[in-house]
Amino acid sequence: MTLCINPDCRLANPNGILFCQNCGSELLLQGRYQVIRLLNNQGTCTETYEILHQGFPKILKVLKEWELREDFKQKTIELFERDFQVLSKSNHLGIPKIEDCFQYTTRNGQTSLHCVVMEKILGTNLEEYIKQLGRPIEQQSAVIWLEQLLHILKEIHNQGIIHKDINPSNIILKPNGQLSVVGFGGVGQFYQIQAPTEGSTHIYSPNYTAEEQKQGKFLPQSDFFSLGLAFVYLLTGKDQRELHYTNNKLEWHQFVNSISPEFLAMIDWLIAPLIEQRPANANEILQQLTVFKPTHSSNVNAAEEVAKTMFKKSKALTWPIVLGGLVFLTLSGGAIFSLISLINRKTSLVTASAKPPQCSASTLVKKSGNLYGVIEVGSTGIKAEVIQELPTVNEHGFKFIAREEAIEERNANAVDPKAQKEAVDAVKGMFTEIQQRFGIPCEQIVIYGSSGVASKAPHKNALAKEVQQETGRVMEFISAEEEANFVFSGVVPDWRRRQVVMIDIGSGNTKGGYQKSTKKGENVTFSVPFGTKTFTKEISNSQGNTDFIKAAENTKRQILIPQIRDIVQRKPGAQNLQRVYLAGGISWALSTLIRPCEQEQTVANIRDERVARFVRIYPEDINTFYYNATRDQKTLFAPDLGKCKTEEKEKVQKDIEKIKTETFSIDNLIAGAEILRALSSELKFSEKERIFFARYAIEALPIGYLIQKLESSEENVTK
Repeated sequence: MTLCINPDCRLANPNGILFCQNCGSELLLQGRYQVIRLLNNQGTCTETYEILHQGFPKILKVLKEWELREDFKQKTIELFERDFQVLSKSNHLGIPKIEDCFQYTTRNGQTSLHCVVMEKILGTNLEEYIKQLGRPIEQQSAVIWLEQLLHILKEIHNQGIIHKDINPSNIILKPNGQLSVVGFGGVGQFYQIQAPTEGSTHIYSPNYTAEEQKQGKFLPQSDFFSLGLAFVYLLTGKDQRELHYTNNKLEWHQFVNSISPEFLAMIDWLIAPLIEQRPANANEILQQLTVFKPTHSSNVNAAEEVAKTMFKKSKALTWPIVLGGLVFLTLSGGAIFSLISLINRKTSLVTASAKPPQCSASTLVKKSGNLYGVIEVGSTGIKAEVIQELPTVNEHGFKFIAREEAIEERNANAVDPKAQKEAVDAVKGMFTEIQQRFGIPCEQIVIYGSSGVASKAPHKNALAKEVQQETGRVMEFISAEEEANFVFSGVVPDWRRRQVVMIDIGSGNTKGGYQKSTKKGENVTFSVPFGTKTFTKEISNSQGNTDFIKAAENTKRQILIPQIRDIVQRKPGAQNLQRVYLAGGISWALSTLIRPCEQEQTVANIRDERVARFVRIYPEDINTFYYNATRDQKTLFAPDLGKCKTEEKEKVQKDIEKIKTETFSIDNLIAGAEILRALSSELKFSEKERIFFARYAIEALPIGYLIQKLESSEENVTK
């Protein structure tokens, strides 16, 4: 079903239609967001929906302007837009990414809604977690979680905004053990004052809200108060309505088990009734939290902090917590020695390196969570993806998807023996980043070398050996045939498998595949030892006194076309199937420079191929691409962006700049265009039913490799 978000309608419409059957308002917001269900519209100034974008679930926040007082409406709208704009600049993994902001107007034009699209955090909220766990959490978990949440609050407070609705249901425990804070519909500036009126919309959860916030005054200390009450719930398992106050103090200590008095005092510090009695900032709490960390290294840090507090006679920490901290240290084996050593040696304390240790397991072992890291050592750079295993297959039939958080590609030439150290350092840097940034165990990170490196790098064995020495992980090399299989299986939907030939034009080679129409449906693969950059080199080597354009045409005719004809003779399905899916860097350049912001194709209200995953390409586009690359480069890099929406235009312009200045030289573009022209003529693109650029084929190879490793791991366990 697709929901209409018109506040005067809200009809649930059947899938496959674009306008509400009741009010006529647009259902596919901004032409790309499908609203599938309402998550929450109670107790806040926003409505929260789950939506789908390109097959991935997202969160939509809609400001409930119709419930706002007229004298505060404009200011509230400004704060709503300002706060999400600020949050969009944050890269903290505990804060959902802001992906889009726009205004939605209903069919009659009378209602304009301010909307924000956010990342959907997968996991379990802490309220539900406690219910499923059946008991409160232990102190060790509470310390770890409190530290994570304080760093998140520090991030948003440093931006000049506060959350205003911290409670267990707005804290998500992700599968990798990390916490994220959601529920950002009511963020606001420090000291924002809006006295509540009867019937007005509150922007907080009453059971977790400080008194000053109920009166319309919002401070960092208000967030700390709510955070403290959230931990009261986590440590007792009791809802706030089950607890009572005596002399303005919450009675909750009697409901905990095995929690130190010092940690109870810290939570009481957060939930003190008066603002001035609470900590002023997150750093102040984090500093005192060190005494509760359970590891030896943490005890050393705690000893240092307590010693500083004692020597400087700081008033930031109350004496009960100081004494409690010392008692805790005394009971924690080795901590008193750390304190004495600190006093005697002062400067000898060294914190542990942030560098993760080398992995003890060389092969894939599933340890925890549903995230995996995949590192590809390619012929033109080192790439990485974080892959998420879904509980069930999504609407495209895939159980594994690439996460949207980008890992910056390292520009290291793994084919060149002289650049071996540079390539190894790049792999090691990505290996460390995946562990630290995403909390993925090293045993769940796999590394492979592309077929281009396997066939072109004379030092590949030495490269793989050094990578294993630095990371503890085996680096395998895969063949062009394996790559073709991975891409075909990862891109082509099940219902298209016997209709499609998949062609991936890489930098080092070109590979492809299709499925036989037999009962078993075996995959057939093929490859040509030329990709965009290796074909450029081949043209240059045979160029002589001829200009590059003429040399490219000659090399295509003499070397490339005969190889493609040989494939057609041996594997006729490459030519006979009626649909072509193109992948690889030069196909991306073709799509970006010739068909930017291509609109979705529809046939009788049924999507032919989802525009989110495929861009329609026509045979004449390849000829236009070649002409512009060889004769009109000004037009090549200045395509018509008239179809693009504002946010799309910005992305396309960045992609064009990347193609022009980072990814390809003009010679590369000409060579790549000649590969496309050769494939078009020999595989008869002009006779095809459809040709598409598979936008997300770049993710199919790492996903396919990971699935193969997981299946091998499961087989080994079974044996």
